[in-house]
Amino acid sequence: MDLINWIGGLIGLVSDPRALLDALGPWLLVGVALIVFVESGVLFPFLPGDSLLVAAAVVHGALGAQLWRIVAVCLLAAVAGDQAGYWLGARYGRRLFRDDARILRTDRLEEAEAFFDRHGRVALVLGRFVPIVRTYVPFAAGAARMSYRRFAIWNVLGALAWVGSMTGVGLRTRRRRLHRGRRARRRPLNRRNRRKRHAKPAENAHRALSAAGPSAAPAEALARAPAAGEGPASGRAGASACGAIR
Repeated sequence: MDLINWIGGLIGLVSDPRALLDALGPWLLVGVALIVFVESGVLFPFLPGDSLLVAAAVVHGALGAQLWRIVAVCLLAAVAGDQAGYWLGARYGRRLFRDDARILRTDRLEEAEAFFDRHGRVALVLGRFVPIVRTYVPFAAGAARMSYRRFAIWNVLGALAWVGSMTGVGLRTRRRRLHRGRRARRRPLNRRNRRKRHAKPAENAHRALSAAGPSAAPAEALARAPAAGEGPASGRAGASACGAIR
């Protein structure tokens, strides 16, 4: 039961990149590098790749990590992972794959080989953005005996494009969240300021009347009398009120 619970917890962490990053703690850079390395070409495509890079860029401040270090580590791990996949493909070819296997299935390798045949060397860049294909394309390149020099160049270009774009998406998401948070904090202050602006004229009028004393009350009644009614009757009422005061 303990093993089953442990496996269930591990699957839960893998499916939630933010929880996985939090769980890595002080081993953040090592853990991220290992995950990117394995997912890039060591024939285990079920780890988070794209989502992990985006999440790391979004929450790197809360994790106490500098973004440039995360980017550098992920670049090195992505390049090294593809190198390992190429070496495995050149060394073992299709011998590691079987039709009835759970992970190293022949149909997945055939999908990667078809992708590689269709796009050629550019597949090493485009394949970075396709889950599962990303893991098997370097293996297919090695099995196809692609020139190592060409593979190395396109491998580096693909790693730069993938890591750069994913962290760029994460940074943009982070900025949007910060902007929304600032706007949400400003709204209550703006409402309070509006209420104060509307309340000031009434407060000033009340203070003026209080300072003028009781003699200001008849004058206020005179000022209001003509405007309160309508027609000649209101005029006569105002005039009679004026005579009574005099």
